Amino acid sequence: MQILEELALNITHITDLGAGQGGAAAIFLSALQKKGGGTLVCVDLKIYQELLNLFPRSEGGTLPLHPFPNCPGLQVRIIQEDTRTVELEETDLLLIDTTPSYSHLLEELTLHTPKCRRYLVIPGISAYGVVGHTRDDPTDPGADHDLGGPGELIQTEGLKLAIEQYFDAEPGWEVQHESQEGTGLLVMRRAES
Repeated sequence: MQILEELALNITHITDLGAGQGGAAAIFLSALQKKGGGTLVCVDLKIYQELLNLFPRSEGGTLPLHPFPNCPGLQVRIIQEDTRTVELEETDLLLIDTTPSYSHLLEELTLHTPKCRRYLVIPGISAYGVVGHTRDDPTDPGADHDLGGPGELIQTEGLKLAIEQYFDAEPGWEVQHESQEGTGLLVMRRAES
């Protein structure tokens, strides 16, 4: 997505919550390499091989390799943890692409948006804006993270309600970009003080 690359070229620290198979991470990585460096933090409950394959490996297979070949200013951290409990550092851009449900997104917005300095990006706003989805599996506390996983698929309130409630209570953000293409994309920008 061109908008993600444009945003990444103008900042130095990006956090990708729900990195999945690395779709957005690949765009961010390419942009940070073009600009000569920065930090990319990828967080997910499950780390997919497709995500790991984006990054060069050292001889022993350790990831990530620092410094990056041809880009010593680039740092990458991969964190395997629940996005609703992980402690994040401040970031210029926070992308939240996790379980598309009202309650999940509201938890993440409440916990992480205060550490976001410039841009908040939420994919899936068209597909899951009104009706969201989660999984219910009492044997797996992270089941709601994986919509293709075990447990019953449950419809929930969608992402838009969480966004409206959070930003009604926390002003200072404005919509910079909204797209209905694919599953949709919302980009919020922190208003200038």
